[in-house]
Amino acid sequence: MTNIIVNGALGKMGKFIINKLNKKGYDIIGGVDISKSIYNGITITDNLDELIDKKVKPFKKDKRFIIIDFSKKNEKKTESLVKNSRTEHYQNILKYIENDINPIIGIDGVNTKEINKIIQLSKKKNLGGVIACDFSIGTFIMNSINPKIASLFEHTKHVKYFYSSDDENPNGKIKQVDIGKDIYLHSNISNIKLACSFANFENEGEMFSISHKIITREPYVDGIICCINKIPELNQIEFGLDKIEKFH
Repeated sequence: MTNIIVNGALGKMGKFIINKLNKKGYDIIGGVDISKSIYNGITITDNLDELIDKKVKPFKKDKRFIIIDFSKKNEKKTESLVKNSRTEHYQNILKYIENDINPIIGIDGVNTKEINKIIQLSKKKNLGGVIACDFSIGTFIMNSINPKIASLFEHTKHVKYFYSSDDENPNGKIKQVDIGKDIYLHSNISNIKLACSFANFENEGEMFSISHKIITREPYVDGIICCINKIPELNQIEFGLDKIEKFH
């Protein structure tokens, strides 16, 4: 039996996840956020350690626990706060591994050294999980096929339009990021919602274009559900969706 915890449960994405998983019949045993509450019948606590002590540790030998973490980084822009927020995310990941909780995390903010440590620890425990900036299937497809297409063209331009996580309307507060071919290996953009992505590939006398647009939060949850179903087959925490067969 799989029990699910949602961290960031009272955020817009967290509520959307709870609503969708409830409709699909998944067993959500609790949530975590900055304040205590009840949402859609789910008890939300402000203490992650307390939730793990009460609802995970006594039962983890007999049950699988998955935590879906879409908790936010600190929105304030000071360097120290951003650094502390990233450290908190990393420490939470270590906590999930220590307590045999399979994580599905919609954040990044971890550096290469931390990534290697997470992979090493999860391998030792044979603990599967997924950490990704974007769980939409369309974005995965674009990131998968763009490098192959780019290798056949002289010029490549990949543009991603983002809007902040507090904006419901993709047409508001747009941020444009122009990225060259190395986007496909080195992209590290997170904590903002993707509104639209398009890529132009050009040779002399021809241009080939593909695009992808996210209209609602639904695609993110569809990708999360794919990861939930795949987790029993994973033996380490994966970064990105490349190892999730459902997407191939």
